[in-house]
Amino acid sequence: DHHPEICLTWGKATITIWTHSIGGLSEADFVFAARADQLK
Repeated sequence: DHHPEICLTWGKATITIWTHSIGGLSEADFVFAARADQLK
C-alpha cells in the first residue's frame, strides 16, 4: 500500500516513498530506495 511520488526537475529526479498501511517505511521501501539510488 504505497504510492511513490516522483518529481522530475532539470538534472534531478526525486522519489518520495511511504507505506501508508504502516504509517512509515517498510523493508521493501528501503530495498526500493537502495535500488533507485543505483540508477544513473
